Amino acid sequence: MTSIGEASLGTSFPSGHAQNATMLGLLLNERYGTFKKWVRPAIIIMVLLVLVSRVYLGQHYPSDVLVGLLASILLYQLFNYLASIYTLKINPTLITVPIFLVFMIFIQDKNLYVATAGIMFFAIGHYLEGKYVKLDPKAGPTWVHVSKFLIGLVVTLLLKEGLEALLPYSDLADTAPSLTDLYLDFIRYAIICLWITYGAMASFKLLFKKYVTI
Repeated sequence: MTSIGEASLGTSFPSGHAQNATMLGLLLNERYGTFKKWVRPAIIIMVLLVLVSRVYLGQHYPSDVLVGLLASILLYQLFNYLASIYTLKINPTLITVPIFLVFMIFIQDKNLYVATAGIMFFAIGHYLEGKYVKLDPKAGPTWVHVSKFLIGLVVTLLLKEGLEALLPYSDLADTAPSLTDLYLDFIRYAIICLWITYGAMASFKLLFKKYVTI
C-alpha cells in the first residue's frame, strides 16, 4: 500500500485512529447528541471523515478501519452494560490504569504510553472538573459555544507544538524511540489531556461565568 504523506509506524490492524475517532464520537453523542439538531450529524461526519481518510491516505486497509470501528462500538456497549449492573464509587476508566502501567514496564511502545496518559489524565481531569468546576456544557448563547471551541482548539494545538519544542524527541524517536522519548510522550499527552478535561473547563468558567455555571 502506497502512503500519501509520511507513512505511519507500527502495525496497521486494527486502526487506532478509527478506534479513537469512533469512541470519541460515541461519547460526544452521548453527552451532546440532543443539544442541537446539527450536533449529531456533525459528529457522524467527523467520525466518517477520519475513517475514510485513513484508507485514502494509504495508512490502512478497509478491514483495519472496519475492525477498529466495531471494536470501539463493542467496548462502548460493554462499559454501558457493566455500568447498568454495577455502581462504582470511582471512575471506571481508572480501573484500567494499573493494567496499562504494568504493561508499560515490559512493553516499550509509543502507542501504549500515549494511551495510558490519555486514559489516566482524562479520568483525573473529568473527576476534578466535576468536583471543582461543574461547568454546564449546554448553557450560554451560540457565541459562547463558538468561543469555547476556538479557545480549546487553539490552546490544545499550542500545547502540542510547544511541548514538543520544550521536550524534544531524540534523533531516533521515529524509528527507535528511547525510554526517555516514551516518558516525554507520556508527559506531553498527560498535560494536553488534563487541559482538555479540566484546564479548559476551568478557563471557560472564569471567562464566561455568567453563562456556564451550574
